[in-house]
Amino acid sequence: MHIVESRGTGTDKVVNALEEADLPAMEILVQGSETTVVTLRKSKSFKDMTTSEKIIQFIGMLV
Repeated sequence: MHIVESRGTGTDKVVNALEEADLPAMEILVQGSETTVVTLRKSKSFKDMTTSEKIIQFIGMLV
């Protein structure tokens, strides 16, 4: 069926698109040997972020 362009090539594209849109990083959870769950989240206002999310946001601003 050729649904996948090439194993692993889309990850960099998604990371770049998320960064350009100023969205949170995707969460990747590997479940067993054959299942991977990828979660994309919308932006949060600073007041709604957890402390660790605020730290990550701040570090991202420095880079």
